[in-house]
Amino acid sequence: MALRFKILAGKHDSYEGEYYENIKFADDADSWDDAQRIIQEEKLSTYPICRVEVTGFKDA
Repeated sequence: MALRFKILAGKHDSYEGEYYENIKFADDADSWDDAQRIIQEEKLSTYPICRVEVTGFKDA
């Protein structure tokens, strides 16, 4: 089984004194290399929040 990845990018925001993550971009990737490619192509490292999460496994 291979891992699945989710790429998230956005900024910190607040509403009525509560802070939250305002996610502007979300996409899935089938590999770590694909996730890095998406980050570079979409210039996601310019956002204050830019992370890759392991979201589970994909069937082989």
